[in-house]
Amino acid sequence: MKLLHTIQEIVYLEHTDAAGIIYFASLQSFAHRAFEHFVSSKGFKFHRFIQRFAFPIVHVQAEYYLPCFVGDVLTISLYLQSRSLHSLRFHYRILKHHHLVASISMKHVLK
Repeated sequence: MKLLHTIQEIVYLEHTDAAGIIYFASLQSFAHRAFEHFVSSKGFKFHRFIQRFAFPIVHVQAEYYLPCFVGDVLTISLYLQSRSLHSLRFHYRILKHHHLVASISMKHVLK
């Protein structure tokens, strides 16, 4: 896998339950934010990028390893996991103090 980009995010109350499990939708939001930052870092305006390059998500898989709580600082790293003529698969690793908290993979089809 090739590392493409890394960002940091703070965990807010809206992101986790009382046990510290990141909600699935929040995990996807963290991943999308890392992707948006990556696209912007390459000089693209994100809204123009998605208008020009449509590649819908067709599969998402998440794994949870450690809890996160309000105020935790997370590092989200974006990797290119695989690519073909018809799809891209991105993998995201979410870490807290260098410990893997969760990971999520998203497969996009190219149109």
